[in-house]
Amino acid sequence: MALLTLSPINARRWRNFKANRRALWSLWVFSVLFVMSLFAEFLAYDKPILVNYRGQYYAPIWNFYPETEYYQKTVFFYPEKGLDKLEFDLPSLIELAKSMHEPYDSIRRNVYDVISVIPSYDENLTVVMFPFTETRFRKDGKIEKYRFFERHYIRDGKIEGVRKWSQEE
Repeated sequence: MALLTLSPINARRWRNFKANRRALWSLWVFSVLFVMSLFAEFLAYDKPILVNYRGQYYAPIWNFYPETEYYQKTVFFYPEKGLDKLEFDLPSLIELAKSMHEPYDSIRRNVYDVISVIPSYDENLTVVMFPFTETRFRKDGKIEKYRFFERHYIRDGKIEGVRKWSQEE
């Protein structure tokens, strides 16, 4: 028994279709595009598939890495409004970040340049500086735009502190 039996009229239509080379090539092209579209979510994903960081390989698309992987046990923070230095343990820092993001649906950052500097006074410290704009989409539908400049202090591959400056838009 054949897998698919065609009626005589459909068999004739299929023979006519196969006789047309352009139609057959189009069928193959659209078939390949269709199969690729099944994997579109994977191909156009916003997370990297594989990352090599400090000699270790990470696969963020398949694994979740906790914050302790990227931060020291205590982190200092200088807010953008010129306040004094604040120190947080990691759980407190996570709760603060969640509360700061609570009124927003999403926040989009556009980073312009990333400048990495190793200060001469400490070879184990890397300072990364970058300006960016931030578009915040509030849950009530309003949109806020800000410009910031941040300096991240990284020791032994983990963030030790953040200093932030704001510029009025």
